[in-house]
Amino acid sequence: MAGEGADIVHTLWAGRHAVLAGLEVTGLMAGGGLALGLGIAAPLAVAGVFGPRLLRLAVGLYVFVLRGTPLLVTLLFLFFGLGAVWQALPAMLAAALAMGLYAGAHLTEIFRGAIQSIPAAQIDAAKAVGLPFCARLTAVVAPLSLPRALPSVTNVAADMVKASTLVSALGVGDLLMTGQDMAMRTLLIPQVYITLWAAYLAINLSLGAVGRWLEGRFRHVVY
Repeated sequence: MAGEGADIVHTLWAGRHAVLAGLEVTGLMAGGGLALGLGIAAPLAVAGVFGPRLLRLAVGLYVFVLRGTPLLVTLLFLFFGLGAVWQALPAMLAAALAMGLYAGAHLTEIFRGAIQSIPAAQIDAAKAVGLPFCARLTAVVAPLSLPRALPSVTNVAADMVKASTLVSALGVGDLLMTGQDMAMRTLLIPQVYITLWAAYLAINLSLGAVGRWLEGRFRHVVY
């Protein structure tokens, strides 16, 4: 029995390079999608709160469409739909773009809610002292809204890690796909999936710890 256990550990260990490569792809997909989403959401949230009516409607339409459709549909549309007219679109780029758009829609709503939770008196006071619009955003709106948004942003980050498993539908070799390959190749199916389960759990527990640390850093910001 002890020899059999050692063989299982040796077989799993022998596949570590493929698993680490898949883990790297998962990190790129989740991290790249989150970074793109943050880049999309910050200006859209500002436009959704302070912009003219037509711009607010456009932001609302983007959020409605992306939040109202499954990420897998967006992935398949970008790769196979746009791929029909732009065949040079690589699978990894299509996957990262889809995840960024998906995260951007959710983060836009989070940031919009955080901005609107700031008491109007705070912004009126900034106007009263003559701060221009950009200065009000950087000196008042961003510092006050960020602590409110952080817990929800952490949740989106964890969701991005879980959602990254969908990129295997495009043939992108993420952690799940490399794990599935190993399970089929070694026939150590329960052991491989338990390892995958533990890996995703460890990643999200780490993200949660980072999120709580950031919340503590910004806890002094009150309004």
